[in-house]
Parts: sequence; C-alpha cells; structure tokens
Amino acid sequence: MGVTLVLIISALLQFASAFLALRLMRITGRRTVWVLIAAAVSLMAVRRCITLFQLISGNISYPPDLSAELVMLAISVFMVIGIAWIAPLFLSIRQAEEALSKVNRVLKTISECNQALVRATNERDLLHKICQIIVEAGGYRLAWVGFTEQGEDKTVRPVAQAEYEEGYLDTVSIILADTERGRGPTGTAIRTGKPSVAKNLLTDPNYAPWRTEATKRGYASSIALPLIISGQTLGVLNIYAVEPDAFDKKEVKLLKELADNLAYGIVVVRTRAEHKKAEEELRKSEEKFRSLVESFPDNVAFLDLDGKILFTNRVVTGLTLERVVGTSLFDYIPANHREPLRRAMKNVLHTGETDTYEISISSPKGIVWWSNRIAAVKRAEKAIGFVVIGTDITERKQVEEEKEKIQTELRQAQKMEAIGQLTGGIAHDFNNILTAIQGYTNLALTEIQEDNPLYQDIKEIQKASMRAANLTRQLLLFSCRQPMEYTPLDPNKVINDLIKVLNRLIGEDISLITDLVSDFWMVNGDLGAIELVVVNLVVNARDAMPKGGEITIKTENVYIDEEYCKTYKYARPGRFVCLSVRDTGVGIDQSIIDRIFEPFFTTKEVGKATGMGLSVVYGIVKQHEGWVNVESSPGKGSIFRIYLPGFSGEPKEEQKESISLEEFRGKGERILLVEDEELIKEFTKKVLFKNGYVVFTATNVQEALDIFQKEKGNFDLIFSDIVLPNGRGPELLEEILKLKPKISVLFTSGYSDEKSDWSAIRKGDYSYLQKPYSLSDLLRVVRDALKIKGA
Repeated sequence: MGVTLVLIISALLQFASAFLALRLMRITGRRTVWVLIAAAVSLMAVRRCITLFQLISGNISYPPDLSAELVMLAISVFMVIGIAWIAPLFLSIRQAEEALSKVNRVLKTISECNQALVRATNERDLLHKICQIIVEAGGYRLAWVGFTEQGEDKTVRPVAQAEYEEGYLDTVSIILADTERGRGPTGTAIRTGKPSVAKNLLTDPNYAPWRTEATKRGYASSIALPLIISGQTLGVLNIYAVEPDAFDKKEVKLLKELADNLAYGIVVVRTRAEHKKAEEELRKSEEKFRSLVESFPDNVAFLDLDGKILFTNRVVTGLTLERVVGTSLFDYIPANHREPLRRAMKNVLHTGETDTYEISISSPKGIVWWSNRIAAVKRAEKAIGFVVIGTDITERKQVEEEKEKIQTELRQAQKMEAIGQLTGGIAHDFNNILTAIQGYTNLALTEIQEDNPLYQDIKEIQKASMRAANLTRQLLLFSCRQPMEYTPLDPNKVINDLIKVLNRLIGEDISLITDLVSDFWMVNGDLGAIELVVVNLVVNARDAMPKGGEITIKTENVYIDEEYCKTYKYARPGRFVCLSVRDTGVGIDQSIIDRIFEPFFTTKEVGKATGMGLSVVYGIVKQHEGWVNVESSPGKGSIFRIYLPGFSGEPKEEQKESISLEEFRGKGERILLVEDEELIKEFTKKVLFKNGYVVFTATNVQEALDIFQKEKGNFDLIFSDIVLPNGRGPELLEEILKLKPKISVLFTSGYSDEKSDWSAIRKGDYSYLQKPYSLSDLLRVVRDALKIKGA
C-alpha cells in the first residue's frame, strides 16, 4: 500500500513538472529545450504509471523497492518546486526584456528623429518624416502632428501624419477650450503644456467623442505631447498604440524628449527658412544693387575700415573680380599715391563728410588716373567701411600733362629764343667794338717796329680781341645769327677727317669708338659749323669722364614718324640723319638738364669753362633746321643725338682760290661807306684811303642817298652796314639800284638774321663781311666785291 501511494504521488508530481516546463516554453521562448524537458519528465511519469498498473493487477515479477521510489518521489518534489520557483524568474526576465526592447525602440525612434532633424530643410517634410519614423521605428499604429489655430474657435489643425489613418483625422474636431472636445489628450496637453495619456480608449470617459472612430481603426491607447517653443505651445504630437496602457512612465519621458527635440527642430527649420528667405531677398536686393551699380559709368567699390575691397563693379588692374575682392586697395596704388587715400579715409571717419582725392593705378593699358569721392558706410551710427566712387580722368590727365609738356617746351623755346635775341644783340654790339679794336690794333702794328716796346703790348691787345671775337662768334652761332655757307656734306667724312684732332683732344685715358653707317645720307650744312658741333660734343663728353672712359660716335639714317613727334614736340616727320655721341661719364642730373644749352651755364669750376660749348651746338643744329635730344642720368653717362634733315646725293668738292695780297690795293675806286658806328666808320675809311680807295662816309640811309645823288652816282661800291639808325642797308640798296643798277655792293653786320634781311642779301648774291673783321679781310672782301661787277 505504501509503494502504490508513493508511485501515484510521484507520477502526479512528474506530470505537473512536465506541464510547468511547457508553460516555461511559452514564457522564455526557448521551445526546443523545454519540450525536451517536458517529454523526459512525462516519460518518467508514464513509467511510474506502468509500474503502478502492474502492481495493482498483480502482474509484476519484481515489486518496486519502496526506498528507491521514495528517492524518486523526493526528486519529483524538488523538480516541481524548482520549476515552479524558476517560472516567475523567467517571467520577470521576459518582462524586463520586453520593457528594454520597448525603450530601445523609443530610443531608436528618438535617434532617427534627431538625425532627421539635423538634415531637415523643409518644415512640412520634417513633420511627415518624424511621423513616419515614429510609426516604423517605434511600432505604433498612428502618429500625427497638429498645430494650434489662433482664430476665434482656437482649434487644432492636423499638418502631418503617418501609417494607418484611413480618414480618422477628418473626423477629429479638437478645440482648445475646456469642453467635451477639449478634454481629450490633445486639448489637455495643449492647455497644460504637459504630456497627456489615454491608457484605454474604450474606457477613458474623456475620449468619448472620438471612441467609435478610434476603436474602428484598432487604436487602444494614445499619448499627446505638447510642442513648446519659447514657453508657447505651438502644437501637439499624437501617438496611438494597438494595445491598452501602452505608454509607461519611461516611455512617456522619452517621448516627451522626442517632442522637445521636434519643437526645437521646428524652430531651427523655421529659422533656417527665414534666413534663407532673408538671404534670397538679400541676394535679389544685391543683384538689383549690383545691376544698378554695374550700370554706373563710374567705378564703385566698397571697402572695410582697413581698405580691403569687399565689392567693386569693375576691375581696372587686369585681374579677375574674384582675385581683387578680399585684397587691399593699397596693393594696386603706387607708393607715392597711397598717402592721399589714407588722409581721405581718416578725414571721412573724423568729420563724417565725403572727401575727394586723386590716385593712379597700374593696368595692362598703362597708368589709369581716377578722381575718387569717398564716404563712410555706417550701421547704427557706427562706421563699418567706405564707399568709393571713382571717375576715370586718365584722358583729362593726359591732356593736362600734354598741355603742361607743351607749355614747358614752349617756355623753354621762348626762353632760348629770348636768350638768343639777347646774346645776338650783345654779340652785335661787341662785334662793332671789336671791329674798331682789331682794326686800330692792326693799323698800329703796321706803323711801329717790332723792336718798339709797345709792339708786344699791342700784340697782346690783338690776341685778346681775337679771343673776344671768337666768343662773340659762338654767341652768334647759338643765337642762329651767324651766316652759314650751306653745301652738301657727308657727316661720315666730316667725322673721319676729325679723328686725329679728336684723339688729341680727349687724351690717352679715353677710348674713341666710331660706329658709322654705310650708305649714309647727305646733309645740307656748313662744314665749319658741323665740325664745331662734333668737336664740342666730344669735348663735353671728355669733361664728363675725369677718370677716363669711352666715347662712341654713331651715325644712322632714321625716319621720323608722327608718333615720335607726339612725344617730342620740337621734332617733325621726315627723313633725317642722326649723329650721336655717347659717353660713360658722370651723367647729368635731371634738375639741370633743361639748362645745359643755355649760354654761360656750366657745372664746372669758375675759370674752367665758358659754358658756350653746348649752346653753340644748340644754335648750329637749330640753324640747320634740326634738333638735339639728350638722354642722361647721374652715374650712367649721357647720349646726345643730333637730328639733321637728310637727302641722297654727293658732297660738293672744295675749291680753293689763292689771292695775291697785292691785288688787295685799290686803284682809285670810289666807295660810299655807310656806317653808324663812329669808330668803325673812321677806321674803315682810314684803311681804305691808305690803300688807294676814294671814300665817302654816311651814318644813315638818308645821308647816304643825299651823298649818292650829290655825286651823281659816281661810285664803284656801296659798303653798308645792314642795320642803320633810320632804315636798313637793303632798303638803301633798293633806292641806289634804281639810280645805278650795276653798282657793286658789300654788306657788313655784327650779326645777320631775318630781321636784318639776310635772306634778301643771300638771294641777291651780294658780298658780305662779318664783323669783327681784320684789315686784311676788309681789303680782300672789298676787292672781291668790286670784281663781281667788273669794277
């Protein structure tokens, strides 16, 4: 009886253990393990049942041992107790896992929503995306967002939703007032500013207005989360679940965080939208402004306070606009023009008024000049930069510079002309005086013996007068009042003939190099004058190289065009011979280069030079209808270029005619001498009289005509000064020729120019004697003049 009871209890306990194992299979989800355990325990129970049946029927060979079955009974008891004890543990683990899974779903939802918030650019798309993530990642039935309407009814307007909705939101009519349609989760959340949960939509009395439509779509519970921005409830986020009481405290807390993030995201998106709208409006405004500014004929630039270019409507530096913007305006202004800009900027900031300044800017086309008006750009009464409006005044500047250059050249030409007139007048008076001095000196020398103590003194006077005569000749050459004998000349031959003389002049420490072009053009010039030009230029170059150096004489044929004449106003277009003298000397300072052709101007020590060398060059070249160009700078030597009109031809061969001094004496020829200078008149009369001529004297035109008429024209020669007190020698000649057409004529003067009717004298082929003249020159020229007419 005891064994049977033990078997029955043991079998029941084992069946109970198998049942509990099958329950744990559902709780833990580990089906295979618990099925195997349940099967094993069930087999043990079946074995107890078979043994019990055999025992009751008496059909058993070996009765079960009571002690063994008691042990098995104890095992079965412990098995039942163990499975019963572990079942709640597994149940709590499963519940914890389910809660954790739920939290993880919510966290995943929040994470994906946050990512959507970061990437959001459009509010509508953001709200739909958030609702979609809540449904898909959170596993909810429905999610929608509504915004409060601030009209008279103060309703909630759905703006986004996701998942199973099927027209539910069309049936929703939610108001914000504390009424039947305002006491639901949505209205409550908006009024209180806190999450509102409906745990069971079937039993929640506040959900009555929407219960039918909600249960029809399978909604069992819901939560409404307010979207609060700066203390104001913008709207609400609604989430629906298919199971009742789906939202525990942790989930509510996490979903509230999601709602707060969404509210912040809405603010960010709206702010971005506002910024984008503002930027778009600003862009359109800037485009209009840029279009307006770029249409300006002037240059408009905006600078910051340091002069950095923020915007400009055009670029004049040759760079692209992108390269210029962000750089400093000072980078494009020459150093000597930066200070006016700095002063203008300081003045504008100090006074608040506009200022004007001029600058030059380098560009691919050259220097561009701008007249600029600068004003301060202010924000809230504070200067934040500058606006500069520049007008291109390059053309005006060029005109002004051209005008100034022309005026400078004109002043220089006028100055040289005035100096020329002055020196010519001085030379004329000097020549009159020197004529008398030289004449009477010559007379004195012929009347005393060489052993006379006065002879050497008179010789010194003669030498001094000859030096003075040479000086006046140079003055006349500068003033273009020295008569020239023009013949076709080959400048190359002139230079080659002077080489020996030039080498002696410059000394051994200076090298003389010639670079003479072949097939050189001719010039129509005075041989002695051209030689003097070459000599003076070489001597000037020598004096510029006290420590030795190199002088190069070069000739070339050049064509002068209109462009060259625009740069050098004194030039003219055509075919010219260029003779240049280059040295490696000390050079000429720019401050004095305009004065180097002035008579008596010199940089040498007093007594070392007369200052006439370059003046003579200038006068001779001008008289040959050419010009001089000088290039020089201190320490880099100088180059003088002489331009003379050139032509193709052959040089005229020199013809020399020897005249016997015996032929100088007269044979009683009658001469009418017209001279207003008393000393010269008496000297000339005395010399001619002593040498066999009959001389009548007059001091002016009218006196000469009276004498001529009184003597009935019985004269062989009219010897007249060109410039007379009451007229001119050529005018006197015209009257005399009417009375005696074939009379011989000899003119004399201290200088001859257009005012002295020199061209008329040359045209009439009349003889001419330059003052001062010596006794022998006087007699020779008088004899030659008489021979011309066959006297």
